Amino acid sequence: MKATVPYNIDYCEIVEKELQIKFAGNEMRLNGWGDADNHVYLSDNVLVLAEIENGQKHPQANVLKLWPYLEEEKTVRIILIHWLTRFSDPKISPNRKKLCEFTGNKLETLFPGRFKYILLKDQQYQEELKQAKKFIKELTNQ
Repeated sequence: MKATVPYNIDYCEIVEKELQIKFAGNEMRLNGWGDADNHVYLSDNVLVLAEIENGQKHPQANVLKLWPYLEEEKTVRIILIHWLTRFSDPKISPNRKKLCEFTGNKLETLFPGRFKYILLKDQQYQEELKQAKKFIKELTNQ
């Protein structure tokens, strides 16, 4: 696995601090569906993935690739932290942002108790990370 690129580390460190977790510091392969920017296993089947958008113009692909992965990996539970940074946010069309949220919400419906989508926009992340922390507690106490 490749190391997480340096410009993503700063964002991951904010998430680590807020959620009291420690990412692996490298990308994670998703069974041929793509790679996640960073990850941490909280237990054998509870996984936090980070996707940090710095230049991506099609961020919905980073949400969509988890659909087939969840279909294949029947026991894994995922919290996806998807951060649209100030560098990428202006470049992403509104319909693509909307598609990220739609896809994330759809996956939550298709995989109840197994998937949580947390969308962070630039500096607006406090409340969203509180949701993630709550979901992590729910998943790790099951």
